[in-house]
Amino acid sequence: MNDIDQELKQRGVLYTPNGNVRTIQCPFCWRVDNQSRPMGTFNIDIKTGRGECGECHKFWEKGEWLDALDKPEIESKETDNKAVKETRNFQEIPAVDFKIVDVGEILAKDFGPEVWAVEGLIPEQSITAIGGAPGSFKTWLTLDIARCVASGEDFLGKFKVTKGAVLFVDKENNFRHLQKRFRQLGINSDHSICYLEQDAQDFFIEEDKSLATLKKMITEKNIKLVVFDSLVRIHKGDENEAKSISAVMNKFKQITSIGANVIFIHHYRKEPAGRKKSGNSLRGSSDIVAGVDALLIVEKTEDGKSLAIEQAKLRQDQAQDPFEVNIQVNEADKTMKFQYAGAYDPDKVAVDEAIIAITALLKEKGELGKQDLADMLSEEYSKNQINTAIKKATQPEGNIKVRKAQSNKHFYSLK
Repeated sequence: MNDIDQELKQRGVLYTPNGNVRTIQCPFCWRVDNQSRPMGTFNIDIKTGRGECGECHKFWEKGEWLDALDKPEIESKETDNKAVKETRNFQEIPAVDFKIVDVGEILAKDFGPEVWAVEGLIPEQSITAIGGAPGSFKTWLTLDIARCVASGEDFLGKFKVTKGAVLFVDKENNFRHLQKRFRQLGINSDHSICYLEQDAQDFFIEEDKSLATLKKMITEKNIKLVVFDSLVRIHKGDENEAKSISAVMNKFKQITSIGANVIFIHHYRKEPAGRKKSGNSLRGSSDIVAGVDALLIVEKTEDGKSLAIEQAKLRQDQAQDPFEVNIQVNEADKTMKFQYAGAYDPDKVAVDEAIIAITALLKEKGELGKQDLADMLSEEYSKNQINTAIKKATQPEGNIKVRKAQSNKHFYSLK
């Protein structure tokens, strides 16, 4: 029997088991509706001990709801409903005296100039997600952000940063692998970058002991940026459940509240080849995108020599237009540098993606006519984008061949 079940049984509290969740009547807002049915269900995660009220939608830590359960019972309500008679009744929590602030006070307040961790991309004391497909240089780019923040150097040679120390919680990459990347990016011992030890595999952000340890490190080392690689590795919950993601985001907010910025790396869900990517392409609950202040989507271009970066969300300001980043590799010493390369044409991205989609369709179907391809891809791409993609892919250096049939019809297949 797990700890939660034992605690509930010791107190004589009726509960309903459902996987890793135990449901009881909420000890904070319990009440009965006009048909004598109990309301205010309270769902407890047996792994974390955290509970959420379905009536008031508040989260409570284990110690808090156990204290509420230990309060003296009040007189039961008169009802013929047996389930209600057998359910414990609890006093409601007193109302909190919140202050009301009117618009005039907000308008009159001087908040000072907008402060950025990375100007125009990552606001100060914010939560930022960097998303993309595997192999899209997300970790590389995040390491370069850390290098620039630690040194005060402009990110990509363009975006000014606020200098400060950086802490990584990396449960994806081992130190041997990271050492190579440090050397390639020019990260050295002069950079104020540190890592949570590699054997800290029991670190999970939603657990109080992990968060307390992290906050202590942030305070002691004056950390200005905390990077999590990746989101899926640093929590125990289900990334598809809003409740689990909400708990994680609440912990991130506790980090930003003490003056640090949070960046986490996240991945795309599996989707058909060639489908356009966006913030909605990220794996898991929509609360992930809803909970962040900024979202950067990273895509590798078809030639693999540059990256396309889209700022899919920026809560504090107008989002940047998509831009291109060149990957500059020095073959002599194998060092690498990322350099801003100006605006990126979204149409070019769509054409490159359409080529991938056409290739996938031809691999599956064998041969298709031009109209067939247009019909199959019309929801994702414009007619002009599809025609441009076909034209580009049938060039001598492309991977698609064309067969002309009667009535000047064209059919396409892989070379």
